[in-house]
Amino acid sequence: TAVGKTKNLEAYNLYLKGRYFLNKMSAEDLKIASRYFQRALQKDPVYAHALAGLSTCYANAGHFGYMSDKEAFSKAKKTAQKALELDDRLPEAHTSYGFVRFYEWEWLSAERAFQRAIQINPNSVDAHVLNSWCLVPLARWEEALKEARAALQVDPLSVFAGVNLGWILLCLAHFDEAIEQFEATIELDPMNRYARSLLAFALQGKGKLDEAIGILEQWAWSKPLLGWAYAAADRKEEVHQLLREISSPVEGESHSPAQVALIYFFLGDIENGLTWLDRAFQEHDTQLVHVRANIFAARYFTHPKAEEIYERMGLEPKIEKVYQRMEGYLAYPRIFSDIAEAEWC
Repeated sequence: TAVGKTKNLEAYNLYLKGRYFLNKMSAEDLKIASRYFQRALQKDPVYAHALAGLSTCYANAGHFGYMSDKEAFSKAKKTAQKALELDDRLPEAHTSYGFVRFYEWEWLSAERAFQRAIQINPNSVDAHVLNSWCLVPLARWEEALKEARAALQVDPLSVFAGVNLGWILLCLAHFDEAIEQFEATIELDPMNRYARSLLAFALQGKGKLDEAIGILEQWAWSKPLLGWAYAAADRKEEVHQLLREISSPVEGESHSPAQVALIYFFLGDIENGLTWLDRAFQEHDTQLVHVRANIFAARYFTHPKAEEIYERMGLEPKIEKVYQRMEGYLAYPRIFSDIAEAEWC
């Protein structure tokens, strides 16, 4: 009897181990996951599940900056396409392919792939999570939140789904609920840098900037995140030291230009911020999709040059229209008055 669409029990067991490490998301865990998927494919070269898992490993490595975006998503696309050729009824293959299309800024193609995965398997955690990612830049906030909640309902122990729901709540400025969600996720995976980093920003939303910086100094999953907090706290010496480190990365280290842009924005250095934002566009930086969802930076994206970049990406250029689609957005006057008052010469 086929187990998980392979007749090779050893391949199936290797695949399950790969899935376990894949969901933990750290650089080391993704390397371990990748090795398990590759070993599964050695046992069964036409095992579509393992190919889909390997594709997601590559895509996550690109998303989190562990590999160059170009290399990561090229490998992810080829592997996902091969998985689909072997089994076009495999939801994981459609999800992996959708992940790639999302980072190619092919929004409709990505959404179709995620919807197809959900149609085949309504209990696909990854499909619900990644579909919610896709809906955020499209400013379909309530749908994004619904998809994030659906993923966690399918698997309440999924760290991936838990971090994602917290992030969506953070985007929506539901800071108390976000803090609760991140703390619950950290209970499941105390070493998870993504949950802890995002918890810091939820605390910032509650005015606890010093506490947020303390967390980020230990747990930031990328250096620019700490730069955001230092800049917000007007700790210029620390910010400029961190920018010097970013400008001279050690071997194997890379930093998202879009994330660096936000450091300059928070410093009030709009010109340098826009330069880095344009660099992110030219390099097709994966984080360019996400930085505009940082609610503390919303006012900077009203600049005409920022609007032009997002219009070229096929997204709504006006940040105020993006947030006006958010139910109850007027409940956060401090943030949204910043958007309304932003003026550029």
